[in-house]
Amino acid sequence: MGHFIWNQWARFVSITASVYLVWAGFWGLFFRKFFWDFVSGVRMNTPTQKGIIPGASAAPFIAVIVTVPLVQILSMIIGTFMILLEYPAPFMKGTPVYRSWVVRIVLLVIQGFLAALFYQGTNAAIWSAIAAFGYTMAQMRGEIHEEAQQNFEVRLCPSLSQKKPAVAGELEHAARGTGDRKEHNPFLPPYAPGLYIGELDEGDEAYVALLNKYCVVEQHFLLVVKEYKLQTSPLTPDDLTAAYRLLSAAKEQGRHFFMFYNCGERSGSSQKHKHMQFIPMSNADGPPIERLAKLQVLEAEGKAFSIPHLKYSHHVMRLPQYSPARSPDEMGHVLSQAYITLLDLTMKSFLHESEANSTHRPGPPAYNVLLTLEHLHMIPRIQADHLLSDGSEIPVNTLGFAGMLMVKSEKDRDALIAEGVMNVLKGFTSQLTFRGEQVRMAQVDEVQSAEPAGKSKPTENRGKKSQSAELSAYLYLYNIYSAAAWFYPLLVTVLHLMDVRPAFLDPYLPVLDPGLAAQPHKRVFDFAPSWALPVLHRATTTYALIGPAVKYIQTAAVLEVFHSLLGWVRSPLQTTMMQVASRLVLVWGVADNYPSTHVNPIYTSMVLSWSITEVIRYSYYACSVIGREPYLLLWLRYTTFYVLYLTGAGSEAFLMFSTLPVTTWPPNYNVGSWTWDNYVCATLYAIWWPSLYMLYTYMVKQRRRVLGGASKKTASIKKTQ
Repeated sequence: MGHFIWNQWARFVSITASVYLVWAGFWGLFFRKFFWDFVSGVRMNTPTQKGIIPGASAAPFIAVIVTVPLVQILSMIIGTFMILLEYPAPFMKGTPVYRSWVVRIVLLVIQGFLAALFYQGTNAAIWSAIAAFGYTMAQMRGEIHEEAQQNFEVRLCPSLSQKKPAVAGELEHAARGTGDRKEHNPFLPPYAPGLYIGELDEGDEAYVALLNKYCVVEQHFLLVVKEYKLQTSPLTPDDLTAAYRLLSAAKEQGRHFFMFYNCGERSGSSQKHKHMQFIPMSNADGPPIERLAKLQVLEAEGKAFSIPHLKYSHHVMRLPQYSPARSPDEMGHVLSQAYITLLDLTMKSFLHESEANSTHRPGPPAYNVLLTLEHLHMIPRIQADHLLSDGSEIPVNTLGFAGMLMVKSEKDRDALIAEGVMNVLKGFTSQLTFRGEQVRMAQVDEVQSAEPAGKSKPTENRGKKSQSAELSAYLYLYNIYSAAAWFYPLLVTVLHLMDVRPAFLDPYLPVLDPGLAAQPHKRVFDFAPSWALPVLHRATTTYALIGPAVKYIQTAAVLEVFHSLLGWVRSPLQTTMMQVASRLVLVWGVADNYPSTHVNPIYTSMVLSWSITEVIRYSYYACSVIGREPYLLLWLRYTTFYVLYLTGAGSEAFLMFSTLPVTTWPPNYNVGSWTWDNYVCATLYAIWWPSLYMLYTYMVKQRRRVLGGASKKTASIKKTQ
């Protein structure tokens, strides 16, 4: 039975909706009518007036639909753009917009909203909503655009031609003891001048750190096992712990590396003495495959997964959130369990591949390993080289599967790109992948590049590195200022509720208008205990002190949408837009338009929840930018939501609910007399609760992943010899 592909189905629905919308917008220019005029309108049947007469609340829509057909014109423009995007027009291909499901979802939501406003566009609105749902399902199920699957980096590096290739069968001879173990071994003393860095002990193992003689990236170094061991042997708990500790130490210093290990001759290894390699990155995002792995949303933690639609066989394990407080023994246990799980899947890949193809490959199994602070990757290998269409052979080690392919000449680069990066990588691996679980993947847009590199010169773009430093400085300052900005309403609100005004802060605190008295809110005060009444009375005047400040502080968060849109942060664009938009609805659409909310104590509880959450969140982000994440902030960020999400989102919902008109007390809601904005508030109130449940349960899972659940017994892992 076939597999339903949501994005392809959504594309056809989107084209249908967009074509319908362009046609509807055209007829809407001649027959202009606001579809929702009946909500607040009055039905008339007089000689001079017949039908629905729109109410006063419909005046803004009448102005942009009937008086000036602005909505119809915008609908035709966005509908035409969607047709060009979906068909697609030649100039759309290859752009980040064309590869993104999120952009389509946002455009379809806007398109559907515009279409729903005028009479001819209602059908287009329904189909736009259906198409947006289809793309949302594609986003959640991890479907990515065909173009986005092949955007790994291809770099030109002539210095690789100086590197001595591995002799066929060399590692296998060494494994049988038939080769000379010390012949031409650059990893034994005396070391080459200028390459020695230092030594490291981890558990029962000793290591020496050496700069890579044939480096293709600046500060590319090796961690070599001092006692001679074969490159065909698996990584031990000590190896994994030593590597992880080096990555952690680099992070503490604001540097970012990843480790890779080529196990076996078919893995692309050129030295038989066991060693791990470390590559620096200009930012914390990691290589392309790591950026893809970070965007996976798992159904359950602790299971292996693979990235959907990558054509080559691979297995990934997500590691617990990095924490300086975690002991080496504990981290060694976690890494060992992850490594064993992936190794078991890799061996199964070889077994089933051999059974399926009736082939047996002599020698120890080969695979590539990549380690970051967040994931452990493993790729089964069945061959070391690939024959390109131009007749040349291209070797690939772990870097190729990480998304950073290196070629020796422009001819090889052009042949590789022409054949297709994914098609080439697929030929190196076992064709069978065992997925530990289904994953959902957010959209990612990578940039394929081909950059020249000279001998021993870094292939990193220096300008990009400098830009990253500037961007980090900007994000650090943004988060610091945002934390300070939210601390202001937090401090003012707490002091106001406590009826305290310290002398040293008096010049900096806002002054309450003496003529503004507390106004008891009947719906709240009738149920409040007597001991809480003084605080509740003061809570009715909180808006007068910090309402305008909160409005503008929250509006500044619109910058976060652009941060996500430009790829400066890893936050999903869709989630960021929804969070920022919901807050803007509260401060501008509700609090700014309904004076009754200014004296509602619920406004105070909402602002308190927001400000506490944001002070913690922005402080944590600021520390993350500079590579230092105090455990206290980490714990607060993933623990305080238990209370603050309930008080914050609950206050938001009830503040919207409080705007609904009532004629008596107890409340008697006369729905027939509602205006369009009352319907909007009631609808938002209804959807707020399921949204809170989904976000709340997601945060519970995130906390379990980051901080861990119940304490686990530490099992002793027998060291692999």
